[in-house]
Amino acid sequence: MPLETTWADVFTAALGVEMPTPRQGLHRVTTRTISMHEKVALILDRLQDQSGIEFSRLLKGFGDTMHGVMTFLAGLELTRRRVLFLRQSQPFSELWFYRREEDEDEVSADLEVVEVDS
Repeated sequence: MPLETTWADVFTAALGVEMPTPRQGLHRVTTRTISMHEKVALILDRLQDQSGIEFSRLLKGFGDTMHGVMTFLAGLELTRRRVLFLRQSQPFSELWFYRREEDEDEVSADLEVVEVDS
């Protein structure tokens, strides 16, 4: 049996192809509010008994990426307010949060102002 195809065969096969039915593309994005104030409190609570903590330890128990982002932003805000400082031994290594040794009343007064909405 020879393997020959004519244009009529190709045209007949093409007419038999059905287009897929379009799916209804309803996308719903649900947002979860993660408070900057909660993350500031988390960092300060963890640093109350120790002078430093790894960033990854602050994220344990939270599976959502947004928790990591908000914790990092809270750390940057606390660094800007000179409540703590961040250290890294080399690029792409673990990030450490260290508290600054300052007057506790001054730090508490600064924290009342840290009301940044996410």
